[in-house]
Amino acid sequence: MRRVIVLFILFGLAAACNLPVALNQPGEATETPAPTSSPTVPITATPALLSRSLLENMEYTLPAATEGEQVSFRLTDGVFQRGEDPAAVDFMQVRMGDLLAFGDLNADGQPDAAVLLAVNYGGTGVFVWVVAVVNHDGKGEQAGLYFVDDRPVVERLEIQDSHIRLEGMVHGPNDPGCCPNQPVRRELRLIPAGLKLVSASTRIGDLWREIVLESPLE
Repeated sequence: MRRVIVLFILFGLAAACNLPVALNQPGEATETPAPTSSPTVPITATPALLSRSLLENMEYTLPAATEGEQVSFRLTDGVFQRGEDPAAVDFMQVRMGDLLAFGDLNADGQPDAAVLLAVNYGGTGVFVWVVAVVNHDGKGEQAGLYFVDDRPVVERLEIQDSHIRLEGMVHGPNDPGCCPNQPVRRELRLIPAGLKLVSASTRIGDLWREIVLESPLE
């Protein structure tokens, strides 16, 4: 009988020796791998644009008919009119032209704009101005203006390298008021004081004659 009991004990010990060993002994800490996260991709905001509709319905300031005075007004669908009688001293009509240009004028990374405003104070004269409009997060603000001519024909308007460039016809010395016949190019730069002419070209025959203004502009 004792021999049988001893055999059972030996058999149990042998079976215990064949059990798998636990990976973690009592009292040992378990290390959990730290979770990995995907790298964060920075989100770049798309600059807000100045739409034609916004430009056609914003506030502008232009010289009045009386020298030294200015008039502020708001366009409605590209038009402003003060008074009904063109013969009245305070009559004023403003229309925005079809040509628009877009580009960064002040190096802030936002696309600004250049527009043409044609002003009539009564009579036959229609005075055209280039107006620089800067972009403040999708809101336009007039920043400068430049007088082109009375009844010019502007054929091209663009913004390149932070400069406004226009090309067209203005009145030469012997041109009648109705019919400008002098081909010109103008290049304008926006500075804190407003729009300044930096280059003026005139075509004589087949040759372009350019005058570059190199004096300090700031």
